[in-house]
Amino acid sequence: GITWEPNKKMLFGLRGLSNSDLERRTDPAGLTQGLVSKTEFRLGGSISAWDGAQIDAGATRLARSNAQAGTHNIFYASNLGFEQALLDKHLTLRAGLDETSPTAGLALRFARYKLDAGYVHDMGIKRVGDLFGANSQSVVFTFTVDYGHAK
Repeated sequence: GITWEPNKKMLFGLRGLSNSDLERRTDPAGLTQGLVSKTEFRLGGSISAWDGAQIDAGATRLARSNAQAGTHNIFYASNLGFEQALLDKHLTLRAGLDETSPTAGLALRFARYKLDAGYVHDMGIKRVGDLFGANSQSVVFTFTVDYGHAK
Protein backbone atom coordinates (compact mmCIF):
# COMPACT_ATOMS: atom_id res chain seq x y z
CA GLY A 1 0.00 0.00 0.00
CA ILE A 2 0.87 3.63 -0.26
CA THR A 3 -0.23 6.72 1.64
CA TRP A 4 0.02 10.43 0.97
CA GLU A 5 -0.35 13.10 3.64
CA PRO A 6 -0.45 16.51 1.89
CA ASN A 7 -0.84 18.27 5.26
CA LYS A 8 -1.57 17.46 8.92
CA LYS A 9 -5.35 17.43 8.33
CA MET A 10 -5.59 15.06 5.32
CA LEU A 11 -4.44 11.51 4.58
CA PHE A 12 -5.08 9.43 1.45
CA GLY A 13 -4.18 5.82 0.76
CA LEU A 14 -4.36 2.90 -1.64
CA ARG A 15 -3.81 -0.77 -0.78
CA GLY A 16 -3.67 -3.71 -3.13
CA LEU A 17 -3.54 -7.43 -2.35
CA SER A 18 -3.43 -10.38 -4.72
CA ASN A 19 -3.41 -14.12 -3.94
CA SER A 20 -3.38 -17.12 -6.28
CA ASP A 21 -3.25 -20.81 -5.46
CA LEU A 22 -3.24 -23.90 -7.67
CA GLU A 23 -5.68 -26.18 -5.90
CA ARG A 24 -5.65 -29.96 -6.46
CA ARG A 25 -8.37 -32.34 -5.27
CA THR A 26 -8.38 -36.10 -5.27
CA ASP A 27 -11.67 -37.92 -4.78
CA PRO A 28 -13.42 -41.04 -6.17
CA ALA A 29 -14.06 -39.15 -9.45
CA GLY A 30 -10.31 -38.63 -9.91
CA LEU A 31 -7.87 -35.72 -9.74
CA THR A 32 -9.02 -32.19 -10.55
CA GLN A 33 -7.10 -28.96 -10.33
CA GLY A 34 -7.73 -25.28 -10.91
CA LEU A 35 -6.61 -21.80 -9.99
CA VAL A 36 -8.18 -20.04 -6.99
CA SER A 37 -7.49 -16.31 -6.86
CA LYS A 38 -8.44 -13.13 -5.03
CA THR A 39 -7.57 -9.52 -5.82
CA GLU A 40 -8.48 -6.66 -3.51
CA PHE A 41 -8.06 -2.89 -3.86
CA ARG A 42 -8.94 -0.38 -1.16
CA LEU A 43 -8.86 3.38 -1.76
CA GLY A 44 -9.69 5.97 0.86
CA GLY A 45 -8.99 9.17 2.65
CA SER A 46 -9.49 10.90 5.96
CA ILE A 47 -9.78 14.47 7.08
CA SER A 48 -9.41 16.02 10.50
CA ALA A 49 -12.27 18.52 10.45
CA TRP A 50 -11.54 19.82 13.98
CA ASP A 51 -9.21 18.98 16.86
CA GLY A 52 -9.35 15.28 17.77
CA ALA A 53 -11.77 14.32 14.97
CA GLN A 54 -11.18 12.00 12.02
CA ILE A 55 -13.70 11.45 9.22
CA ASP A 56 -12.84 8.54 6.91
CA ALA A 57 -14.35 7.46 3.60
CA GLY A 58 -13.26 4.90 1.05
CA ALA A 59 -14.17 2.05 -1.24
CA THR A 60 -13.19 -1.60 -1.61
CA ARG A 61 -13.17 -3.76 -4.75
CA LEU A 62 -12.80 -7.51 -4.20
CA ALA A 63 -12.63 -9.98 -7.12
CA ARG A 64 -12.62 -13.73 -6.47
CA SER A 65 -12.52 -16.73 -8.78
CA ASN A 66 -12.36 -20.48 -8.33
CA ALA A 67 -11.74 -22.55 -11.46
CA GLN A 68 -12.83 -25.81 -9.81
CA ALA A 69 -16.12 -24.41 -8.56
CA GLY A 70 -16.62 -22.43 -11.78
CA THR A 71 -17.25 -19.20 -9.88
CA HIS A 72 -16.16 -15.62 -10.43
CA ASN A 73 -17.56 -12.64 -8.60
CA ILE A 74 -16.72 -9.00 -7.98
CA PHE A 75 -17.83 -7.14 -4.88
CA TYR A 76 -17.78 -3.37 -4.29
CA ALA A 77 -18.38 -1.78 -0.89
CA SER A 78 -17.93 1.50 0.91
CA ASN A 79 -15.99 2.16 4.09
CA LEU A 80 -17.10 5.04 6.32
CA GLY A 81 -15.95 6.09 9.74
CA PHE A 82 -15.84 8.80 12.36
CA GLU A 83 -13.78 9.06 15.51
CA GLN A 84 -13.41 11.72 18.17
CA ALA A 85 -10.62 11.95 20.74
CA LEU A 86 -11.69 13.35 24.12
CA LEU A 87 -10.15 14.06 27.54
CA ASP A 88 -6.81 15.24 26.15
CA LYS A 89 -6.77 12.20 23.81
CA HIS A 90 -7.00 9.68 26.67
CA LEU A 91 -10.39 8.48 25.34
CA THR A 92 -11.33 8.00 21.69
CA LEU A 93 -14.81 6.99 20.51
CA ARG A 94 -15.48 5.67 16.99
CA ALA A 95 -18.26 4.36 14.76
CA GLY A 96 -18.43 3.34 11.14
CA LEU A 97 -19.24 0.91 8.38
CA ASP A 98 -16.58 -1.57 7.22
CA GLU A 99 -17.90 -2.76 3.87
CA THR A 100 -21.31 -4.15 4.98
CA SER A 101 -20.56 -4.43 8.71
CA PRO A 102 -21.54 -1.71 11.21
CA THR A 103 -18.74 -1.01 13.72
CA ALA A 104 -18.20 0.86 16.99
CA GLY A 105 -15.28 1.16 19.34
CA LEU A 106 -13.26 3.02 21.89
CA ALA A 107 -9.65 3.46 22.88
CA LEU A 108 -8.19 4.23 26.30
CA ARG A 109 -4.70 5.76 26.39
CA PHE A 110 -2.47 6.28 29.41
CA ALA A 111 1.13 7.40 28.84
CA ARG A 112 2.65 4.86 26.43
CA TYR A 113 -0.17 2.28 26.78
CA LYS A 114 -3.33 2.03 24.69
CA LEU A 115 -6.21 -0.43 24.97
CA ASP A 116 -8.44 -0.48 21.92
CA ALA A 117 -11.80 -2.29 21.71
CA GLY A 118 -13.93 -2.67 18.60
CA TYR A 119 -17.34 -4.17 17.92
CA VAL A 120 -18.25 -5.51 14.47
CA HIS A 121 -21.73 -6.75 13.53
CA ASP A 122 -21.63 -9.59 10.95
CA MET A 123 -17.85 -9.36 10.49
CA GLY A 124 -16.77 -10.13 6.92
CA ILE A 125 -20.23 -11.43 5.91
CA LYS A 126 -19.74 -10.61 2.20
CA ARG A 127 -16.25 -12.17 2.22
CA VAL A 128 -16.71 -15.39 4.17
CA GLY A 129 -20.47 -15.88 4.43
CA ASP A 130 -21.64 -17.18 7.80
CA LEU A 131 -18.21 -18.48 8.89
CA PHE A 132 -18.56 -16.47 12.14
CA GLY A 133 -22.25 -17.40 12.50
CA ALA A 134 -25.49 -16.44 10.76
CA ASN A 135 -25.65 -13.29 12.90
CA SER A 136 -22.20 -12.66 14.39
CA GLN A 137 -21.41 -10.15 17.12
CA SER A 138 -17.61 -9.77 17.28
CA VAL A 139 -15.51 -7.84 19.79
CA VAL A 140 -11.82 -7.33 19.06
CA PHE A 141 -9.23 -5.98 21.55
CA THR A 142 -5.75 -4.60 20.88
CA PHE A 143 -3.18 -3.58 23.48
CA THR A 144 -0.37 -1.34 22.26
CA VAL A 145 2.83 -0.12 23.90
CA ASP A 146 4.49 2.93 22.31
CA TYR A 147 8.21 2.38 22.97
CA GLY A 148 9.02 5.77 21.41
CA HIS A 149 6.88 7.63 23.97
CA ALA A 150 8.87 9.78 26.43
CA LYS A 151 8.56 8.66 30.05
